[in-house]
Amino acid sequence: MVSLADERNTRRSGKGPDVILLVDAAQLIASPEASIKLARRIEEFEIGWYEEPVMGSNPHSEAKVAAAINIPVATGEYTYNHQGIFELLQLKAADILMPDLQRMGGPTEFLKAAAICEAFDIPVSSHVFPQMSLALMACVPNASYHEYINWFDALYQEPLVRDERGASIVPNRPGWGFAIDPSVLAD
Repeated sequence: MVSLADERNTRRSGKGPDVILLVDAAQLIASPEASIKLARRIEEFEIGWYEEPVMGSNPHSEAKVAAAINIPVATGEYTYNHQGIFELLQLKAADILMPDLQRMGGPTEFLKAAAICEAFDIPVSSHVFPQMSLALMACVPNASYHEYINWFDALYQEPLVRDERGASIVPNRPGWGFAIDPSVLAD
């Protein structure tokens, strides 16, 4: 019989000690109680963060989860302005904030949200749109993870380059550092 501790060690050793496991509940868990129950079952796996732990971007429910578990809570991708980020921080609903560049209304709101997070000593991670969020993350002192998803790679002439650790490299090209490929916009 394999114990849960043996199973945990096997799983962690397969990934290596330097790999950080992140869990995204993707707002699919209906209640804070159910989310807390799941989080407690996975706490021993040394999870780096528990993302969007409850349905509906409910700051009070997220705060309830964050207060009850030992895994950092990451949220904010469905928060639509810096005032919403401020509310999450006041409620202690998150340990990492993930403003979404599109939903936040662009770079100005993203940077306002990051500045508020800095005042609360809370790290910021980007949410999707890696080419456009990279320059913003590069100028945010409390930046943590730059989320990379390849959904939009085909839109750009230049690839997003990452180093041997997987960290995104900020390009030294003008502007955002990435140019839209005109051929993808052709009729």
